[in-house]
Amino acid sequence: MRKLNLLIVDDQNLFAKSLKIVFDAYPDDFESIIVAENGYKAIDILKEASVDVVLMDVWMPEIDGIKAVSMIRDFNKTTKIIMLSTYGYDKYVRSALKTGADAYLLKDISPDELISSIKRVFKGQKIISREILEHQEGNPDTKNQKLDYPKALDTLVQREKEILALIGKGYSNEEIADKLCLSEHTVRNYVSSINSKLETRNRFEAMRLAIEYNIGSLL
Repeated sequence: MRKLNLLIVDDQNLFAKSLKIVFDAYPDDFESIIVAENGYKAIDILKEASVDVVLMDVWMPEIDGIKAVSMIRDFNKTTKIIMLSTYGYDKYVRSALKTGADAYLLKDISPDELISSIKRVFKGQKIISREILEHQEGNPDTKNQKLDYPKALDTLVQREKEILALIGKGYSNEEIADKLCLSEHTVRNYVSSINSKLETRNRFEAMRLAIEYNIGSLL
């Protein structure tokens, strides 16, 4: 994989510069690392510079990270955006995904895991911190929440629901195949059927739906 151009967006100057120091220690992975202190600066940079991946904080002055993502997506659909936050509340995660973020990670992530996640997201994977997903599963309020499920979910067979729930947890096709003792080809066929039935255009839309409606609770 080629070297990546990275943009760090965080109003905490010490954190942003510390993160840059970490990435500077991996010259084989990163071509350039730019730091912006708020969403408006990030937007200006993205209109001028070539950026592969953005690490975006959620809470910032002037404009929060979720609003910044929405504004960025108005003119840039291709740059990958990772929300990197202290806060993993459901409403923040859902809002970030709806506005166009590609991943949502917590700031207590290790450097190696963060760099691995950046590479995976750049390649097209969608990631949410396992701690966030585990919190959602263990939260009684989330489990007991009465949601108006899309009727299309009723058309899914049990195996499709199981696979959709795992997609919502960020599992790849290979990981799903291992977990359910299926071939990867079979999983791909199920994913295709899920997208067709739910009218989701891609894996990320299916993932977003799985999270939003807590699909695991249907199993």
